[in-house]
Amino acid sequence: MTRRRKAWIGAVVLALLVAVLGVGFAKRRNAGSVEVETEVLRKRDLVAIVSASGEIQPQRSVDVHANSNGRIVRLAVREGQAVTRGDFLLQIDPVTAQSASEAQSAVVRAAERDTEALRAELEQSRRELGRVRELADKDLISQEELQRSQTTVERVQAQLSAALARVDQARAGLRGSRYELSQVTVSAPMSGIVTRLNVEEGEFAFSTGLSPTLLLTIADLAVMEAEVKVDETDVVNVKVGQPADVTVDAFPDTTFHGSVSEVGTSPILVEGKTPEDARDFKVVVTLHEALPVAREGLSATADVETARTPGAVALPIQSLVVREVPRPKLREAPPDTLEGGEETEGVFVVRAGVARFVAVDVGITGDRFFQVRGGVAPGDTVVSGSYEALRDLDDGDRVRITTPPGDERDRRRREGRASQSGDDGEGADGRDSRDDAQGSATAGDDPEANPRA
Repeated sequence: MTRRRKAWIGAVVLALLVAVLGVGFAKRRNAGSVEVETEVLRKRDLVAIVSASGEIQPQRSVDVHANSNGRIVRLAVREGQAVTRGDFLLQIDPVTAQSASEAQSAVVRAAERDTEALRAELEQSRRELGRVRELADKDLISQEELQRSQTTVERVQAQLSAALARVDQARAGLRGSRYELSQVTVSAPMSGIVTRLNVEEGEFAFSTGLSPTLLLTIADLAVMEAEVKVDETDVVNVKVGQPADVTVDAFPDTTFHGSVSEVGTSPILVEGKTPEDARDFKVVVTLHEALPVAREGLSATADVETARTPGAVALPIQSLVVREVPRPKLREAPPDTLEGGEETEGVFVVRAGVARFVAVDVGITGDRFFQVRGGVAPGDTVVSGSYEALRDLDDGDRVRITTPPGDERDRRRREGRASQSGDDGEGADGRDSRDDAQGSATAGDDPEANPRA
């Protein structure tokens, strides 16, 4: 064996020895450490969003009910037809109402004739009283005769007053019967579109009872609204005037802008449920833009912007955890005297390879980030995964940073480039409650859930 070959063999053996020693050193170094993923905190523009689903409704609509009983004898409109206020819509059989009106007219005429007769009788009675009074002054007749004449005048006056009251009563009845007659002709109460036609010519309409017949509905489709149901945990953050983006299932590629115009103060009652079970509230968003094709009842989703914080210190949702922090036993007790613990929200900050639990003050919630108002600062490195690591991690544990899987790494790079361009995409599906935000993070594109317990 040549000297040169011996040198090569020695070099290989030495390299293997160094490799083995390095692996052993690395294993000893990593013994007891936890593999974690981290993220460096920085400032972002955060938007808190409350999302709710519902349907599109016109801002103004009128349900036209039957005000008279009878068969529909004329129908002049069809569903989808445009009408103007005062236009003729339909007519209910007028025979019964017209007969009642004519009968009441006869009652009025009879009462008026009775009144005229009593007026004539009263005039005659007064003349007779005057003649009797002259004779009584000359002592040509007795006082009893004079008293009878005065009584006759008073009686006829009372009868005339009663007749006049009957005339007023008959005329009031005539006005009522004429009004009932006018109700057989149904006219448009407003300008708009006939969005619903519930009857056909020949059907019978009822105006009595608890539910008069709904004939048709007229709506003004120029201004539309999204009526959505908002959960009780979110509705407290929704205010009139807040901006909102509305998406309609029928127009998936278009977002309509609007603002909150109404927030319900009572829960929506659902048939079969008690008020205690109702936990959704009605919120109305008025659209600022016209729909390409306006239809009542289209399914819609509204994203209401309840808060916006530009340049906020952004903490990944999955980084927020809850840990039990010991507290002093008594104020006057030594600091190292501890009793129990208090659950505190915080994050694990990596410092010199060690995870340190730091309590934080959290503000609004965006799509993937919390606003942090205290406890950490931009540039701090916080643990952001994995779920298993965050669930079991304790203050003071040694950690080693691992690289996320390829897909996750690429996603984070894209998010970083989007953030650097001034748009971090916050608020697309955010929630204005921390628990909902964590649920969204769990079910969304981030595989790391939020281990806050």
